[in-house]
Amino acid sequence: MISSKTYCLFTGSLFALIALLHLARLVWNWPMVIGGWLVTLWVSVLGLLLAGFLAYVGLKKSRE
Repeated sequence: MISSKTYCLFTGSLFALIALLHLARLVWNWPMVIGGWLVTLWVSVLGLLLAGFLAYVGLKKSRE
């Protein structure tokens, strides 16, 4: 069975990677198309904030 510290470390790291990808999209203005719909950059701002928060909480919990 996986410990809660390992789980929090893994999910926190995964969300940190997702947040970094959203940040890269914002910095380099990468286009994203889903099903023919051009996703605007503000969606990545929300993704960055949400994924960044979840990464922070997960990594913080992994140190407890």
